[in-house]
Amino acid sequence: MSNKPYAVYIGIGSNVDKETNVPKSINLLKDSPLLSVVSISPVYETAPVFKTDQDMFFNLVCKCQTTLEPLALKWQVLRPIEELLGRSRENGIKHAPRPIDLDILLFDDRVCRVDDSCVPDPDIMRCAHIVIPLADVAQDLIHPITQKSIATHASSYLNAKGVTKQETINGT
Repeated sequence: MSNKPYAVYIGIGSNVDKETNVPKSINLLKDSPLLSVVSISPVYETAPVFKTDQDMFFNLVCKCQTTLEPLALKWQVLRPIEELLGRSRENGIKHAPRPIDLDILLFDDRVCRVDDSCVPDPDIMRCAHIVIPLADVAQDLIHPITQKSIATHASSYLNAKGVTKQETINGT
């Protein structure tokens, strides 16, 4: 654990009872003593990308601060919230419908592996449902690999089909 808080950007997605699970996940993040939520992007309703025969998703990004290292953040905060909201990985299908998905998109300016995931998340540069809400909370942030701003990455998705900003969902 560090004394200096790290800036971390957490991607949130859901397509199972999403109107309930997304606000619950945000509240659980806010209630965690291990991090603080600094800002929250708007919620976007998005079409499924990798496995397209499923319901639409809600996606957003939370900017947080934590003194935890990435692996500890994943296992002490993110996975317990996913499990509490009914997320199961037992079927082994990577892009299956899910009540909640919490991913570390960026962790300060680090480039690292967190178990089987890469940070920064490579989907930042290939998925509108990640980079558009990320740009809402981090447009001037420089991507640690490409050395381009998040706004620059998001600009190629400005008119992306299947991405619709939601007014509000249960107070988010």
